[in-house]
Amino acid sequence: FHHEKAFTMSNEIYGRKHMDTAESLDSMGLANVNLGRLEEGLKNHLEALQITKEILPPNHIKIAHRYNNLGNAYQALKKHQEQLECQQKALQIKEEYYGENHVHTAASYNNVGRAYENLGNYEEALKFGEKAVQIERNIVGDNHP
Repeated sequence: FHHEKAFTMSNEIYGRKHMDTAESLDSMGLANVNLGRLEEGLKNHLEALQITKEILPPNHIKIAHRYNNLGNAYQALKKHQEQLECQQKALQIKEEYYGENHVHTAASYNNVGRAYENLGNYEEALKFGEKAVQIERNIVGDNHP
């Protein structure tokens, strides 16, 4: 309810093509997916991504976040090819933005691996999962709990 109210207010104040509107849509998407309203959540995430891509440069980190959330919505809908494509786009942007040895990049490697696992491509899933673990070890060391 609060996300919808924030979206309505943002849309009325700033209009459709504004980052606050996109943020509200993204928050609504997360809430809808968590509530099991998967198609509505997907619609919210698609619209948030579209607005964000119209406003920001194509390699902006906010676009990676939108792709990540959209990929998670596709996963919930069991649309794993779309999930993979979104997570790959998020990973590409995060590698450019953060570099390879960053926790957010490691998380994206894990997300791509999960998409491959959902598609039944266990060899690729393992490759991306191992890469995520290696990055985390590079950051925190082998003795981190």
